[in-house]
Amino acid sequence: MVGRPYLPGCTTSITKEETTGALWYRILAQKCEAGLTMHYVFVTRAQSMISFLVTPAFMSIDYPAPKSVSKQADRWYFIAIEPPLADGTDIVETFIGPSGVPLTVHVFDKGQRRPAR
Repeated sequence: MVGRPYLPGCTTSITKEETTGALWYRILAQKCEAGLTMHYVFVTRAQSMISFLVTPAFMSIDYPAPKSVSKQADRWYFIAIEPPLADGTDIVETFIGPSGVPLTVHVFDKGQRRPAR
């Protein structure tokens, strides 16, 4: 996976791409003709031998939208989201394994948390 999903009838744009600590991330918005917008945060270890393996740490349909990623501790990151969830939460935590694969993945459908598989 290269961190740039393709769906017929959708236009994908990179809204942010940065490195924070040992983590490279890309935030994408995918606007579809059906009227939906999908949001993604793809991550991998920065300057890694396997940096071609980019995996999602966050996905949502319509909202919330990811705005930024910040490092909190070794392999522990916050993803800032807008609008906040119904309970007021405006960040979600993700933990990144030693290989750069997220150990926690967040999935939302119109503000409702969905199970990640």
